[in-house]
Amino acid sequence: MSKVFSKVPSDHDSPKQESVDIDDIYDCLERFLNASIPVKGGGKLEVVCGLSNRTVIPTPPFIMIQLIDEEQLAFNESRYTSTHKVVHDFNKVTLQIDFYGKDNIKAHKMAKSFLIRFNDDWASDQFKTYQKPIFPLYAEGLRNNVFINSESQYEDRYVVTAYLEYHPEFGMCQESATEIIMSVRLADTK
Repeated sequence: MSKVFSKVPSDHDSPKQESVDIDDIYDCLERFLNASIPVKGGGKLEVVCGLSNRTVIPTPPFIMIQLIDEEQLAFNESRYTSTHKVVHDFNKVTLQIDFYGKDNIKAHKMAKSFLIRFNDDWASDQFKTYQKPIFPLYAEGLRNNVFINSESQYEDRYVVTAYLEYHPEFGMCQESATEIIMSVRLADTK
């Protein structure tokens, strides 16, 4: 008869939780947009969040991002420490990105620049440098959407739909076993 011992690693041995939320997605996407859309004179484009920004839309050119859907891609994975259960979640988000252009940079040019670069492996390389578990999947739908401003003038506006995957982790306090001891008997080896 033999005994098998297994010990749970202590809390300080387990990896740190990956905390990522929609603000991180907006931040990473803003960084990507500024890296992928050339602006004359080397300036940065203003990037705003859609419905939740509580401000008047800026003067074009600018880009507006809005989360329009989120879905779970797979069942959660769990890992345990002596005091916590950590759940690793897998999600896909759908974002609408509105490009508002002006004479110095047209909306179509911005949208096309984003679409080509986001659908290239260059996007994965860029997102890797942001050090968050956020992964570009693909973008589609270069559409000219009519937008009439408060002065009854048509704005130069194109819309693209982008899809990203992200993997947040959530910790829950939980008492768990810290040690397992099993008695085992060797099988007959005839």
